[in-house]
Amino acid sequence: MIKFIYPVANCTLYSNYEILNTGADEIIEIASEFTPSSGPMVARTLIKFSDEDIFTNYKETNSYILNLKVVKSIELSETSELEIFPVTQEWDAGVGRFADKETTYPGASWSYRNEKNHPWDGGQNQVEFDQGGGSWFYKYYDTELEIESELNMTYSFNKVSSDVRVDITKLVDFWNANAIENNGMILKFKDDKSKRNGNVKFFSQNTNTIYRPYIEVGIDDYKFSPFVYKTKNVSGSLSTGSLETGSLNTGSLETGSLNTGSLESGSLESGSIKVKALPTDIEEIKTNDINVFVETVNETYSKSDIHKIIVGVREKFPKKKFTNRMRYTSKNITTKNISFSVVDAETEEVIIDHSEYTKISCDKNGHYFKFNFGCLSRGRMYKFVLQLNDEGFRVKYDDTRTFMVIS
Repeated sequence: MIKFIYPVANCTLYSNYEILNTGADEIIEIASEFTPSSGPMVARTLIKFSDEDIFTNYKETNSYILNLKVVKSIELSETSELEIFPVTQEWDAGVGRFADKETTYPGASWSYRNEKNHPWDGGQNQVEFDQGGGSWFYKYYDTELEIESELNMTYSFNKVSSDVRVDITKLVDFWNANAIENNGMILKFKDDKSKRNGNVKFFSQNTNTIYRPYIEVGIDDYKFSPFVYKTKNVSGSLSTGSLETGSLNTGSLETGSLNTGSLESGSLESGSIKVKALPTDIEEIKTNDINVFVETVNETYSKSDIHKIIVGVREKFPKKKFTNRMRYTSKNITTKNISFSVVDAETEEVIIDHSEYTKISCDKNGHYFKFNFGCLSRGRMYKFVLQLNDEGFRVKYDDTRTFMVIS
C-alpha cells in the first residue's frame, strides 16, 4: 500500500538576504549562482514533516521517498547535485514572502532559525555550520557499535530538471530510533559556496496547485494466501509403523507423538488428513492470455477512505468444457505478479507508479489491493492501471473508468 505524507513547514534561506523569511512563499528553491557585482548567491531550503505522520504505522520494511515537483530550472551543470541532510535545531517557518522583501517577519532566515535573537549554531561534532544558512548533521556515530554512518542523501540532475525523487528511508530510520531528533531536512547544492550549480525552483506546501512536496511511504502489505484447508480421505495402513517420508518404528517423532494416531500438523484419527487447496469456486489460470481488471470503481471517494479494491482475473479465450462455472467468470487467480498504478485521467501523469509496494494480493476470495485515497487531490479525475509481470513478460490493462476524490 502507498501512503502520502505532506509537509507541515518549509521555507528558503537566501545568503544575500540574511534576515529575510519566506515561510509563506508558494515556491521553494535551491541555488548556487555568482554575479560580478554581488558575488555568490546561495539558496537552501528547509522542509519538515510531522513526527505523528511519519511514525504512525512505521515499519523497518517501509520505504520513504521524498518527492519534489520542479517549477523551473536555470543553468544546471553536469555536476549539479542536490544534497539532503537532517537539520540539527528547531526552526520556525514564518509567514514572510520573498517578493515583499520584508525583514520584520519572525521565522527562519539565513542568519536566524526563528526569532531574530536565536541564530543558527554549530556547537557539536559531526555538524556542518558556516555562520548561517542552517546547521545540519552530515554523519552519525554509534558509540556502542562503534559504527559511523553518512547521513547525506543525494540526487544528480545532470542538466535534467525532471521531478526529484530521493530515498530518505535511512534518515527516517534514524529519526524513529531517536538517534537524531526530527527537525526536518535541509536541501542544498553540493559545494554551493564554491562553484556555480544553477537554480532549481520547486512547488512548496503553500502552493495552490496539486504539486505539494510529499513523502511517498511504501508499505509492504502483499499477501498470497488463496488456500483453504480441506479434509482428504487417505487409503493405506500405518500398522507397519512407517510413512513414505520416514520410519515410525519407535511410534514417535521428535516433534510429537503418534500414539493417538495424530500429528500436530494434521489428524490421522479417522483415516483422513487436512490439505491445502483452492476453494471450490476458484480456479488457477496458468496462461498469460488473461484479462485483469478492477471489479468495481465508484464514481467518488473520500480522502479518508482506505478501500479494499477487488481485482478480477479471467481467460481471454476460455475453452468450452463441462462445468458448473460460467466460462467468463472472474473468480480465478494467477500466481503471476500483478501490480497497480494510479494515473491522472486528464493529463496521463502517473501519480503512483508500479512498484513492490503496489503488488496485488490474493486471499480465498481472489485478488485485491488496499488503497489509501488520501494520496490523491480533491477534484481531479483518476483511473487505475493494472500490470501483469512474469519473467520479462509485461502487459498493461488500462481501465477507462474514472473516479474522483471529493471530500
